[in-house]
Amino acid sequence: MKKLLLISAFSAAVFSGVDAQTLDGQWTDGIVTYYAKKTGSDYLFDGFLGEDRSFTISKTAQNKFVIKKESEEEYYSLGKNGSTVKYLTITESSGRKAEILASYGTGNQLFYAIEKDLTQNDNFYESGIEYMFENVIGGGFEVLYDEYGSNHHAVLRISDKIYILKTTSDGVTLYNTKKENIMYEPTTVFKTIKYTDSGQGWWPKTSKIVLSVSILSLFDKSQLRLMRNEIYARHGWQFSSEDLKSHFSKFSWYKPSGNNSTIKLSDLEQFNVDLIKAMEK
Repeated sequence: MKKLLLISAFSAAVFSGVDAQTLDGQWTDGIVTYYAKKTGSDYLFDGFLGEDRSFTISKTAQNKFVIKKESEEEYYSLGKNGSTVKYLTITESSGRKAEILASYGTGNQLFYAIEKDLTQNDNFYESGIEYMFENVIGGGFEVLYDEYGSNHHAVLRISDKIYILKTTSDGVTLYNTKKENIMYEPTTVFKTIKYTDSGQGWWPKTSKIVLSVSILSLFDKSQLRLMRNEIYARHGWQFSSEDLKSHFSKFSWYKPSGNNSTIKLSDLEQFNVDLIKAMEK
């Protein structure tokens, strides 16, 4: 199973400048791997996860690309029939560049995204876990990516023991495990760890690395809302919601600017905000 990372400073392109060599190859959302190839004027993205997840991107008369597929199943798929698809080239703060296919629905709202897997070395999901939880768990753990997908948890090996990580409202809980059939299932609580402020919040990497669908799937709606607004908080956004005011006032680095109109997110941050918002829905 391949993994996904998603975005930072980006440039969007209409598909007129995209050729078969650009789109052909292996793509991933961190859960499903898609094998893309040109078939006539269309691009077929062949993917399977228990059932067919494949879709086709077709060029329209307006020189746009839209999604066509046999099923209207949206979960783990790039978008609905007729969704507009954009090709994005995005550079992380480290200089790493990512190629993204992002689908947009009504009102140009981001629906989903997949990334071209240039390395094909199974590191997208593991790296995302390490980045997002390194200030909580520390180092010395191995992510068992082949175990991903059950009950929105991650499976880790720490000192030769297998644990399940689940997020909570203010941290993570590690559970002892037992193996049922081929999957690890949680049993008793091993350890509960609260998030600590790194000087830039609980999830500082959300302003530094591209995020992924698979990583964000570990969080519930309330956690995703905090994560999304933490990006704004680092820029001094003045919140009107009392719960957000209360939450961010606990951080010494949070200094409301008093003028939200002057605040501008980086391209990396804006895409991550859009992706988190899509996952909240």
